[in-house]
Amino acid sequence: MKVLVVAGNVSPDEIRGWKADGFVVIMREADPTVRGAKLAEEAGADIIVATGCDEGGCMPSLSTGTTAATALLADAVSIPVLAAGGIVNERMAMAAKVVGAEGVFVGTRFILSEECRAAAATKRDIMATHPDDFIVFTQAHGASKWRTTPHRHGVEGLAANRAGDMNPPSGSFFYGMLQGDPDAGVNTVSDLASLIKSIDPCETIVRELGAPFAE
Repeated sequence: MKVLVVAGNVSPDEIRGWKADGFVVIMREADPTVRGAKLAEEAGADIIVATGCDEGGCMPSLSTGTTAATALLADAVSIPVLAAGGIVNERMAMAAKVVGAEGVFVGTRFILSEECRAAAATKRDIMATHPDDFIVFTQAHGASKWRTTPHRHGVEGLAANRAGDMNPPSGSFFYGMLQGDPDAGVNTVSDLASLIKSIDPCETIVRELGAPFAE
């Protein structure tokens, strides 16, 4: 089986081309919308990812949370919907299932896994950050937002936004997250990372987050 995960804007022609090449297409629209989900389904996408602003990484510019995005998209299409954004434990996975998700699409929880190549210092920084202390700043003139632990690029990025600069730098992910220098780049995760209590093997994480969907 060939699986292609597509992140960005919905392109019906490209989806049809990927399907013709034999791919299972998982469509993750940058700013998930009901219209976009329907368009992707009509073009042949197999799975839709409903990403809420609860997520880490490059957050949607829309303010819709994961629960609302999942409920709206699951109601709009007949293909499976995966919830993304703040799915860090079994309770959050169960909540996603209740509103219509048939699975979850997870990032932050796997950063705090034994197998993740992020530096141990990065993992400690994320787990030690109080949920109220994360910083959100806008980049790419409003098209992208980052949520990060409170270090240099987050502090300076937010200050730049307030001064009218909507495209401040986010630094280096290599030196920041992978090498463990929190002032070299953003440590970008969901603020629900505070609900993660331990660094576990990926197998353990998959079993936990998949449990609600096995019932």
